[in-house]
Amino acid sequence: MKIKMKRIEKTAKEERTDISALRNPEIRENIKERINERLNTVQIEGEYSEENINKNWEKIKADLIEPSRKYLRKPKETKKDWMTDEILNLMNKRRAYKDKNKSLYQQTQNEIRRQIRIAKENWLKEK
Repeated sequence: MKIKMKRIEKTAKEERTDISALRNPEIRENIKERINERLNTVQIEGEYSEENINKNWEKIKADLIEPSRKYLRKPKETKKDWMTDEILNLMNKRRAYKDKNKSLYQQTQNEIRRQIRIAKENWLKEK
C-alpha cells in the first residue's frame, strides 16, 4: 500500500506597494486628497448585522487601497548585483518555451547558466 502526504495549497501572496514614494510631498498630498474624497462619499448602511458590517468594511478598504494602487507602484524585485538585462531577457524567453518546446527551453536554460557563470565571475573580479 502506498500513501502520499497531503499537499498543502499555497495561499496567494499579499500584494505590496512601494511606500518610499510617500516621501515625495506631492504624491503624499494626492493620495491623502483621494482617500479623503472617497471616504467622505462612503455611506454607512443602517443595521449593525455582521453582513452589513462586512460590506461596509469592504467598501472602506477599497476606498483606502484604490488611491495607493494608482499613485504607488509595486516594489521592484530585488536581483543579484551580477544579474544583467541580457540574462533577464533570456529568462523571459525561457519562460515562453517552458510548455511549448522542450529542446529550446533546455538550450535557453543552458545559455542562462553559462551567462550567469560569466557574469558572476566578472562581478567577483571587480569586487
